[in-house]
Amino acid sequence: MEQGRYIEMVEEPAGDGAGWRGRFGFGLAWLAKPRRRTDGEWSAPREETAAEFKGTTFETLLETLTPEQSVTFWYRNTDGRSRRCLQMWVVGEASGASREEALQRTRTLRETLLLLFNAQQGYRFRALLPERIPRSRAAHWTRIRSRSVVISDHLQMARPRVGFNAPVPAGAEGKTRIRIPMLDPDPSRVMPLFTPLASWRPALEVQVTLTGVRVSEAQRKALGRVLELVRQRDPKVFYATDARPMEHDLIETGLAEWTRWIRYGLSHEHLVRLTAQVGGQAPVPAALAATLGRAMFPHLSFEPLPDGREPAADAVPMDIDLRDMVASDRAVLGALIPEPVQVLGLEGLPWTPAPPPDVLAQEGVRLGDAHGRGVHITDRDRRRHVYVLGATGTGKSTLLLNMILQDIEAGKGVCLIDPHGDLYEQVLRRMPRSRWQERDDVVLFDPTDFDHPVGLNFFECKSPYPDMERSMLINELLQILDILYDLHWTGGPMFEQYFRNALRLLLGSDETYTLVEMPLVFESRAFRDHLLEHCRDRAVVGFWQDQAETVTGETSLNNMAPYVTSKLNQFTHNPLLRNILGQPASTVDLRRCMDEGRILLVNLSKGRLSTMDTYLLGMLLIGMIFRAAMGRVEMAPEERRTWHLYIDEFQNFMTPSVAQMLSEARKFGLALVLANQHLTQLDDTRRGNIMDAVLGNVASMLCFRLGVEDARQLKSFMAPRLGEDDLQFLPDYTVAARLVNRLKPVRPFAFRTAPPPEPMAEDPSPHIRAASRRYTRERQQVEEMIASRRENWDARGGQDRSQWI
Repeated sequence: MEQGRYIEMVEEPAGDGAGWRGRFGFGLAWLAKPRRRTDGEWSAPREETAAEFKGTTFETLLETLTPEQSVTFWYRNTDGRSRRCLQMWVVGEASGASREEALQRTRTLRETLLLLFNAQQGYRFRALLPERIPRSRAAHWTRIRSRSVVISDHLQMARPRVGFNAPVPAGAEGKTRIRIPMLDPDPSRVMPLFTPLASWRPALEVQVTLTGVRVSEAQRKALGRVLELVRQRDPKVFYATDARPMEHDLIETGLAEWTRWIRYGLSHEHLVRLTAQVGGQAPVPAALAATLGRAMFPHLSFEPLPDGREPAADAVPMDIDLRDMVASDRAVLGALIPEPVQVLGLEGLPWTPAPPPDVLAQEGVRLGDAHGRGVHITDRDRRRHVYVLGATGTGKSTLLLNMILQDIEAGKGVCLIDPHGDLYEQVLRRMPRSRWQERDDVVLFDPTDFDHPVGLNFFECKSPYPDMERSMLINELLQILDILYDLHWTGGPMFEQYFRNALRLLLGSDETYTLVEMPLVFESRAFRDHLLEHCRDRAVVGFWQDQAETVTGETSLNNMAPYVTSKLNQFTHNPLLRNILGQPASTVDLRRCMDEGRILLVNLSKGRLSTMDTYLLGMLLIGMIFRAAMGRVEMAPEERRTWHLYIDEFQNFMTPSVAQMLSEARKFGLALVLANQHLTQLDDTRRGNIMDAVLGNVASMLCFRLGVEDARQLKSFMAPRLGEDDLQFLPDYTVAARLVNRLKPVRPFAFRTAPPPEPMAEDPSPHIRAASRRYTRERQQVEEMIASRRENWDARGGQDRSQWI
């Protein structure tokens, strides 16, 4: 970061002359939502590695902190008048004799803290401008200091007064006294820092400062003398701070730890001292201060010092105070950065940007909550389409489920296309009785119900402008084949010419045919002659009679026929697709579903279908939906009932026509909600410029946690309140939103999605499946119908297959 923006340099007196001090700050912006384990308890994300990360990163900080540097962890709770929340800042300072020296030390400390924060799992710290670093509001401060053990090379047990206030006996000059912290034998009993701080109703501030301390050569020699006494295990040199000799058993228990403490001071040129204080508008109770002290550093036994006053201590020539020293080889200061499980009781996310006041809709579908306010989007704004983006497992399906169920409860028309099947099942299990029983308007399209295939004839034309619809149909099918087979390499001009004319020949008849019968145009002369006899398009008739059947060589009909029909094998040779697409009359009327506000749920589960089947059915179905929507052109705009189309993982089903759909569908009452995981899924040249079409035509954008590249690309959409790093560190079920309200954009903000409602006590899905089978046909009936239509033309063409071409 630039010095002038994030680092404040101040000239101030320092010792014998003038010096400089640099100052910077960070604020806690996001805190990851924990997960619920199978045993019902909460766990932080990646809890197995969180402690290891903390230990490593804090050890790095403690090892590198010099006497000219200090770091203060600063916490503030609310006053309890509204919701409970916590605020946290980290302020770093460094000094130097010159401006350049102070600036260099400040930058080094800042980089160390950045390394520490980046290693934390599920946290996001935001750099603060110097003027944004908070100021204290406390009127009363209470110092929190650890109780200590006194080790001296001149005090004797027989003396009546020992400890801090013991007078210096004659001849004690040159002697040494060391204060070492009283260690807690059972640190597991310690309460986390954020729990008592958040639970306390009056406003409080807690400051924990880590400061570098230099160990002089004289102090090092004194430590060596005392260490030798400790090794001798002489209990007469150990005293507690309350001026009472310690019992022999306690000394033996703590001997190893105290020895390690002294050795650590001997082996380091720089030590780190922990200073803690708690402040408020009124004096802080001693019990609360002691509780907070124990929570900050569990291995020490803390005691409050009211208003920061310490007992007067007698002077000795060498008084070494190690009671607040933090040893980096044992320090895991977990309480200084909260764990997600420690703030579960807090309501909302106090660090998310609040929505702008008085600009959010008060009606419509509820998306979630932000700072105690509901976040809604109206139907009018949804007709400008909604784009949901985010990494897997962050909460996209939960948001879609809530939106779909609210639409269903409100009696609106809904269509869901689900490539996984989970969201489909969740909606079924929560379907209200008013829709599936009273109104009976739930339609299921479930190809995994193999014995009851739904009929969808892609060649059906019901538009008042059939020529336009046929042209759209042909272009759409060619785009689908291009996506599947890359016609740039496997097609060519002659392939397209034969394919287009074959489709025009099928569609130019008064009879209704299907995709399954298209290969017969190339395979059966009798079928082709029948179509030519009834075709009204003279250009198509001329192609087949004057070119295809007369030309020789590589582009002859004999050579091109297998080249074209091989691309249709996925439709004709696959029993699943053949039974769905081979029915001349569709069993589901998409236009009627739109106009009557019905519910259409489409299950394209990749787990039960092949990936190719899922993609094919999805692309064909979306094309038919768009054509049905455009067929409402003869209706008055106010009569076009809104139909809400939800497509999860929509990149799997997109063709270049989606750009046209995004710009045109709203005019015909089709409101799209598109969801996928990352933008690179839309960057496919064969599908057209889908990414630009989505980002340019979608009015409302809901971003869950994003990857690095997506965050970089979308940071301008969420500026200025949410930055690139914010988008990468969003907790689960938290959304960075760019919405429109009354067709006007709202400044980006963040909100939490609501949990999904519980399923119905009695699962209605079996009843819905049974009722929806009236939109299907029996598999045996369909297979017999398709076979009889084929056999009819086989019989007309004779058994000599050489006559077919």
